Amino acid sequence: MNEIYKNRSDNPQPRKPRAVRRIRQPNSCAPSELTGRQVYLDGTAVSPCEPLEPNPPIPPRAPEKDVFTGKKYKPKRDSKIYPRIKKQLPARKSKKAKIIGAVAAFLIFAAAVTVSITKGLKFYKKEMLVRKHPIQYQEIVEKYSGEFGVPAPIVFAVIKTESSFVQDAVSTAGAIGLMQIMPETFEWLQTKTGETLDKELLYTADVNIRYGTFYLSWLKERFGSWKTAWAAYNAGIGRVKGWLEDTRYSDGSELLEIPFGETKAYVERVAENAAIYEELYYQSSDTETNE
Repeated sequence: MNEIYKNRSDNPQPRKPRAVRRIRQPNSCAPSELTGRQVYLDGTAVSPCEPLEPNPPIPPRAPEKDVFTGKKYKPKRDSKIYPRIKKQLPARKSKKAKIIGAVAAFLIFAAAVTVSITKGLKFYKKEMLVRKHPIQYQEIVEKYSGEFGVPAPIVFAVIKTESSFVQDAVSTAGAIGLMQIMPETFEWLQTKTGETLDKELLYTADVNIRYGTFYLSWLKERFGSWKTAWAAYNAGIGRVKGWLEDTRYSDGSELLEIPFGETKAYVERVAENAAIYEELYYQSSDTETNE
């Protein structure tokens, strides 16, 4: 019964394999134990008439360096594919030429940067000068400048130095307005113009600039030079006449040295401001501040 049960098809026990199939290398001389034929790695049998494929031969490898010199070999190019390549390539620049070119490029760049910086500084300087030296009351200044023969840059320079364009400015000494005219000087100037105006009118731009310009014109005609005229405008006519008579400060006709430090600094500031106004706004004018 046991033998019959074992041979039944519904026996749950698995059957033992009859033989283990062994796979050999294709080039192995040992055949398969089951068929006696050579097989591939995937198990397919090799036909007896099919020759086994041998391994491809390894091509000989060229040496990388010369045995004697030790230099690397360079592959030769076919002249048909690359005809005369050396003639088409530009000639190599020497090291000296490269250095000269680099230095020249650097100098050109430095010059361009210097020019741009210089222009920028000049523009900035001019903008600052324009802000510090405005031309307020231009219509009034140019009107009386032409009437009394005083260059407009000088009138602007005196206003800038005296009051910085503050119309109601009053000094500690009592000078009034844009051109800082003393009330006594204003009354004395009216004796020459034939007018009788109140000193409160010195706070108006028109009257102050008109009498200040007239006073500068009279001083220039009296002393002959703008430098002496400005000194008299600041220190007074009497002091300047005394300096002109003193050989320590004058040659008899013009001041060579101003003994008062305040007046000396005043004359220098007016001259500087007049030059700036002339350069900024009246470049073509015939202002002569050194007469």
